[in-house]
Amino acid sequence: MSDAATAPPPRLSRKRRTAAERLFRSVRPELEERFRALAGRDGKPAGLRWVEVQFSGEPTFVTAPDGRLDALLPVVVQFEPIPGGGVEEVNAARLPRSAVALFHHRPAPWWASWSAGMWGTGGRVLFNHTPETAAERVAAGH
Repeated sequence: MSDAATAPPPRLSRKRRTAAERLFRSVRPELEERFRALAGRDGKPAGLRWVEVQFSGEPTFVTAPDGRLDALLPVVVQFEPIPGGGVEEVNAARLPRSAVALFHHRPAPWWASWSAGMWGTGGRVLFNHTPETAAERVAAGH
């Protein structure tokens, strides 16, 4: 048995999904800053420090199997080797890498019909993906 705190979010109606997408676009600058603050804290890729994250393009919205709405934004990440990290001599370590930043929507409670919910991020990035291939991965539940 699950309670409201652990239950998966319900699928959004078309009206609520449109409102959630509009909300994402309006708070995108704040979400990008939050992503920058969190990304790279997990130490991946090993031996590299995140220097810069450049966002580009429009979001791709995808519904995960559990009903959660995600937004995927293309990014280019610039790294620098960490001294003693073992990749100082690897030229490719300094090359910008294309990736996809992941954002999650949390719907408003059923009784808050005036709210579009809220967006957040854990700073997760999917390297070696385009928004299209990342959308397939999210939709498949990976």
